[in-house]
Amino acid sequence: MHDCFIGLVLGQLLTGTLGVLAITTEFSAGMIRATFAAAPRRPLVLAAKAAVLGAVTLTAGEVAAFAAYLAGQSALRAPAPHATLGQPGVLRAVLMAGAYPALIALIGLGFGALIRHTAGAICALVGMLFVLPLLFFSPGLQDAAQNFAPHPMANAMTAVKPLAHALPAGLMFGLLCVYALAALAAGSWALTHRDA
Repeated sequence: MHDCFIGLVLGQLLTGTLGVLAITTEFSAGMIRATFAAAPRRPLVLAAKAAVLGAVTLTAGEVAAFAAYLAGQSALRAPAPHATLGQPGVLRAVLMAGAYPALIALIGLGFGALIRHTAGAICALVGMLFVLPLLFFSPGLQDAAQNFAPHPMANAMTAVKPLAHALPAGLMFGLLCVYALAALAAGSWALTHRDA
């Protein structure tokens, strides 16, 4: 069933880029000054953007995940086994496949607030998602990447059966939430301590 979610590779890049653009476009256009003039409490501006971005990307992600699940199951022909949402791990895998892009969007928003340049923030996001896991060459380090780098974590979280050497899916999801909060906290700090 994991193959149903192969679109996560593109989806995380799209939602992460959307997160970056949610704030860097205002910086590049100079509109951020008007935003901060209207709402001087900069962390609240970022929190409002995060709430809207999170709600939109979570909704879109869950709709896409359930659509991918249904399409994948309808494409299977006998005697291939079909997965039902009532089977152990299936509903969790579908829900996490929908939530993962929303978390990447929030990380992208945090990077955008911190870096303030669209290209730089997207490069940082791509580096974190795709380049960082490639730096782990030995098998022991690859196991660590699976547990702590976002893209390999997504593969483990959306697997119905636990992968070898992987942390529990709920723990990985919590760790990704911590990553998103850390990125947003860093972005909030940068907005507060640097001029617009």
